[in-house]
Formats: sequence, structure tokens, C-alpha cells
Amino acid sequence: MAADANLIRGAAAIGRSMRPASTRGLTGIMQAGLDIAKTSLDEKRRVQQEKVDAYDEFTKAAETVEINSGALGSVLYNDTVDFANEQKQAYLAALKSGDQKAMMTAKKAMMDRSTFTQQHKAFITDLAKLKNEGKLSSTHDENPEELKFMTAVLKGDYKVEKNDKGEIVFNVNGVKKTNAEFEDMYILKHFDTGNAITKLNAQHKNSPLFDRDGAKNTIMQALPETLKEFRAALSDDIAGAGNFKKLLQEDQSINEEMLQGFGIADGDPTTVSQEERDKLIDVLTNVNNPNFDLQTSRNIMAEKLTNAVERNHGNYWAKIDKERRRNERSRKKGRDGETFSYGFRSQNQIDKSIRSLKSVMETGKATKLPNGRRVRFNKEKNEFEVIKSLEGGKKEFYVTDIQNILDDAFEGLYLQEDIFGDYEFGIVETESGSEQSDNPNQTKSGSRTSVSEKEEPGTLLKIARAISPI
Repeated sequence: MAADANLIRGAAAIGRSMRPASTRGLTGIMQAGLDIAKTSLDEKRRVQQEKVDAYDEFTKAAETVEINSGALGSVLYNDTVDFANEQKQAYLAALKSGDQKAMMTAKKAMMDRSTFTQQHKAFITDLAKLKNEGKLSSTHDENPEELKFMTAVLKGDYKVEKNDKGEIVFNVNGVKKTNAEFEDMYILKHFDTGNAITKLNAQHKNSPLFDRDGAKNTIMQALPETLKEFRAALSDDIAGAGNFKKLLQEDQSINEEMLQGFGIADGDPTTVSQEERDKLIDVLTNVNNPNFDLQTSRNIMAEKLTNAVERNHGNYWAKIDKERRRNERSRKKGRDGETFSYGFRSQNQIDKSIRSLKSVMETGKATKLPNGRRVRFNKEKNEFEVIKSLEGGKKEFYVTDIQNILDDAFEGLYLQEDIFGDYEFGIVETESGSEQSDNPNQTKSGSRTSVSEKEEPGTLLKIARAISPI
């Protein structure tokens, strides 16, 4: 059947009636829609690009950290690579979900690792330089386990772990230390005390009077007050004389002081055993000894070093006096004799007295000096003795320094070495190898007799009593 033309025309008319009179408004609406769509697409693209850029930036930062860590050794490098990958994944997940807090957490973690990598690299470089330049304290050499740990970290021979706080921990054969603890291990050489001693010794020429309190105060101020730094003061060389332990080992007065600490009067120093000496020295110099006390060791160290400075001061002025006497003798040389307080003596008389004094050492017989004093030589004590006559024909003998005898007899004309050369009086070696004292009043039995309760030994002696009870 043919189409009804009227129906077709009617339908067309209805369609035309539904169209707007003008399409200009519709075009504008359509363009606005297109613009909105484009803007929306551009925003999506911008946001996406920002995400891409942010991730790329984070990735570059992570790569920088990885590269920098490569100079620290394979262990730390591998750990850093793993850490960087973890943070990249965490950052990407946060980026996709829009979790700003998680993104900042990942960024901060990477920044912290970057800071650590740079600082650790700089630290171990400086530490190695200090070691190579000999600026690290000798205390490290006395603590091999400590030295082994630092060496392992320098070599990268360790495992990397994390503690509960998220801090990096170096594990060296089961010994674990945080990076902060590792960096706190190194101790620089201690120079202050040695410098103070050198300065005090240089001041000897200023006065023949020794200011002991001032010297000790100067030394106390130079000694470290912290345990870490005091370790260096104990172990490092002091003004070229060795460390404190060496000085104590060579100190001849310790035995006498220990006897006093034991409560023993006039005892024989040789009765103090080497074991007892070693115990005392260990308490004073070993910071790991359970009886070690920082302030006690500081005080004793200051006291002993002050003694050394005082001896140097005395030796300096003795040398000055010796030179003065030598000059005086040179001035008098060539005279026929000398006028002393007891009268004139010819040079022949003086020379005869000197020959007689020297011969006494061989004969053991007493001789009379120009001033009337009679002396003899005690071979057992290796000292000259002055003979004092008492009532009833009795005699008393007392030891005195040979220089005192010479000063008394010749009134400063001669020094000991002028007559006896380098001969050493006083301490002699017995057949058993022990030293013999020149003190005639010293107890020879070796027994340890108690002192009065009123006597109070010093700090060193109290320690001796505590660690080595008898």
C-alpha cells in the first residue's frame, strides 16, 4: 500500500512545530557544556599530572638517597634501597587515595633517611681521619671490644636493624648500638692536663717558693669532670711522662701510703705485695672496676701530679743553687785556703779532710771533719752517719744526707758530685733483689703494727684498705 502523503506531511508539520524558532541559544548552551567538559578534563589531567610530578620528585629524592648511601657500603646501601622502595610504594598508595597525611609521612621518612645518610657519611669520614691522624684517645686501645665495634661500622661489616623507636641500629656480632650511641663512642685525646703541667713547669723560674695549693687547683680545673672525657685523661700521655697508670706503677711512695691505709705504722714497704699494688692501681685507673669512683680518682690524680710538679720545681731550684755554688767555687779557686765560721783552713788541710772522708767508705772507720764533726760510713744502709757523743762514753749514730754533711763541714764549698761523682747513696739492692731503706728508725721485721685511731689516712689509703683488707 502506498504511503499516505497527508500523514507524512502531518508528521513533518508536527516535527517542525517542536523545533525552536532560533538555534542561537541552543548553540551557546551546547558550547558551555563543551567548555565545562573540557575544563573538567583539564583539571583531571592537571591533578593527574601533579600526582605524576609529585611521584617523580619523590622517586628522584629516593634515588639520591640510594646513590649517597652507596658510598657507605653494601649493607647500608641495600637497606636504604629496600627502605626507599617501601616508602615509594607507601607514597604511591597515599597519592592514589588522596591521603595527605600518609603522603607527608612517607616524604618525612625519606627526608630523615636522606639526612641520616649524609650525616653518617660525613661522620665516618671524619672518624677515619681522626684515627689516621692519631687524634683518638689511647683509651680505645685499652678497650678492644669498643674498638672492634667502631672498626666494623667503618668497614660496613654489620647488620642494619630498627628498634622500637624506628631508629637505625648497628648490629655487630650481636652487639647492638643506635647510630647516636655509635657516634658517642669516640673519644679525642686529652691534652688539657698535660698542657697545664707544662705551663706549671715553665713557671718554676718565677719563684723559689712553690704554691702547692695553686698548682693543684690548676690541675684539678684541667682534669675532665665527665667519665667519658676522664677516660682519656687516664689513658693518654701526660706531658711526655706516660699515662696515669704508668705513673702510679712507678710511684715509690704507694707502698708506704698503703701501709698507712692498712693502719700500719713504720712498716716495711716491701711487705706490700705486687698484687695489692695492682688492685689499688686498677681501682684508680679502670673505669669498669666496680670500686672505681670518678671524683676519688680525679682527686688522687691531681694530688700525684701536683707532687710531680713540686719535685720538678725543687729540682729546678736545686740546679740553680748548684750553679751558684759552682760559680762561687770558681771565684775562690786558686786561694791558699778558706776561712770558715770555725776558722781558717789551708787548701792542704781541706784536701786531706776530703781524702779521709772518701777513704771512710772503704775502711769503715770514723773520721773527723774540719768543723769537728765525726762521721762514719754504714755499708748496710749505704749512708754516712754522724757520730754524737753522749755522757758516760756512749755514742749515738744518725743517718743524714751526704750533702748535709758537706754543707756543715765546708759551708757550701763542695757539692756531693764534686767529691763522690755519680755515686748513689741510700737505697741499695740486697741479695734477694729487694730494696733496702735508708731510714734507721724503720721497722725491719716486716710486721704490720697498728697506728693510733686518731690517724686518718687520705683517700688513696682508704681505698687501699677497702680493696685489699689484711
